[in-house]
Amino acid sequence: MRARSETELHQRSLDTADQRLAALARAQHGVFTVAQAESIGISRRVLAHRAHLGSLERLFPRIYRVAAAAPTTHGGVLAACFAWGPGAIASHRCAARLWRLPGFERAPIELTVPRGRKRPWNHRVHRPARLEPADVTSIDAIPVTTIERTLLDLASVRGARVLENAVDDALRRNLTTLEELRAHLARAQGCHGAPALGHTIAQRFGPPPESPLERRLLEAIRSGKLPEPVAQHQVRLGNAVMARIDFAYPEHLIAIEADSFRWHSSVQALDRDASRQTMLASLGWRVIRVTSRQLDEEPEAVQRAIRAALAATPWRRASD
Repeated sequence: MRARSETELHQRSLDTADQRLAALARAQHGVFTVAQAESIGISRRVLAHRAHLGSLERLFPRIYRVAAAAPTTHGGVLAACFAWGPGAIASHRCAARLWRLPGFERAPIELTVPRGRKRPWNHRVHRPARLEPADVTSIDAIPVTTIERTLLDLASVRGARVLENAVDDALRRNLTTLEELRAHLARAQGCHGAPALGHTIAQRFGPPPESPLERRLLEAIRSGKLPEPVAQHQVRLGNAVMARIDFAYPEHLIAIEADSFRWHSSVQALDRDASRQTMLASLGWRVIRVTSRQLDEEPEAVQRAIRAALAATPWRRASD
């Protein structure tokens, strides 16, 4: 009778441990470490037996995944961090994917790990001389570089256009601010990506462009050595906002609009745009519309049109 009671207690204890392990795995995208399992009462021998039966999958030494849990990108990244040990975090392109920055939807696993640590895993890893605790946060239980550090790291591995799109997206979604980026850059001098990120920050005036097409239009304006326009300029009558212009030279009453098929493909959108342009014209604005095809095939023509409009339009005070 006593032996039966002890068996029942052991089974209840194991059931409780299993429930805790299941909850832990759910919170960690289906993956966990041997140390975590042992801390809630499940031994390595039990884990190995369950892996043999197929209810668990061994991903790395000391790292398991619940077989019933569908493999996910987040689970793969977290398992890789576990495999490389304490201090390993998602960074660079992988961090950009976790932050959902544009252009990194298929980025592979990429980690920053402490110096001197070696593992036989086939992951892209970085070993920086310095990574402050303030540069690390978490997304869905995954250790990852902060958005500011992620952008700094991207500046060292990707080109200017990709970096600018990432910075604009982060600013637009309020993941960071120019002030926070400048503060991070001030203490990151000497890092490989600092000059490129500094240049990108220095070019930001006002709100960031709201689409990749607007980003390309701004690039064309800058590459043509034209004056810096005001982004997302609001046209007001009294206290009412009558229109918001993609890029504007308010002193010249010149509006430059990026025409995207995505936003102008319906009859309602076309009617709305026509009414808006008529209203701007009635207020004295000259509207220049630019399409993606024009930027692809004849960016110089776009630059000439803007330059000619600036030359032909008298300068006015913004309050006129």
